[in-house]
Amino acid sequence: ASCPSQQKKEPCVAPTPAWLQRLCGHLLSGRLLRPGGVQAVICGILEGAGAGAVGGSSAEAAAADWQKCEAVAKILSSCPQQSLSLEDYCQQICPQILQLFLIQDKLMMCQFHRVATTTFLAMARQHPQQAEKHLLRPLLEPLLRCLGEPEGCMGDVPAGAVLVEEELLSGCVETVYKVCVVGNEPSPCLLGALQPALGAIFSLWCFTKQNVSFLRTPCQEILLWFLEKSERQASLAALEGL
Repeated sequence: ASCPSQQKKEPCVAPTPAWLQRLCGHLLSGRLLRPGGVQAVICGILEGAGAGAVGGSSAEAAAADWQKCEAVAKILSSCPQQSLSLEDYCQQICPQILQLFLIQDKLMMCQFHRVATTTFLAMARQHPQQAEKHLLRPLLEPLLRCLGEPEGCMGDVPAGAVLVEEELLSGCVETVYKVCVVGNEPSPCLLGALQPALGAIFSLWCFTKQNVSFLRTPCQEILLWFLEKSERQASLAALEGL
């Protein structure tokens, strides 16, 4: 049957019963809280939404569908009832979210990186304290290590020692670029956590000016993004500290 005003359009769809929503939510949350649950839930939702097998021929089409990615991010950023607390949930889920940025398979990485970015921003917006602790600090740690933070961490480091491997530092900058510049959803949590790392990003940008490096553009875009999105006083303070 169809609605009278929609005889030639799409048929009406009955709302999902509340009991079915609760059951599906319970099953989904149960899988999410198991080891490797984040990636399993992403694969299941995208495939179930008509994206085809992850890594298959239609994976690129799924990556372009923001609605699917936002739906997954909404699920991942919401603490399920089965979890003991929001802190426990974030402690279990956030490392898996960061791991999504490490996926390099050409067909898989687009959709996983997009879901990871959207979830990252949703958690920074909804749970800023947990996002800073479990997402932003681990993400920015390689950059902060270059600046000798936390204070005293370089006390026993011999001269000429490698503080951060090039691959780790490059991955850090690329992920910050995706979250900040591509995601482009500034929040006090995100801007506040990024500010202490600006000195390392600026130093890296200066270094890339002397060589050919793919990191030059992302470093520059991150710096410009922060200065543009921050309050005037914060931007001036950041410039003075560079």
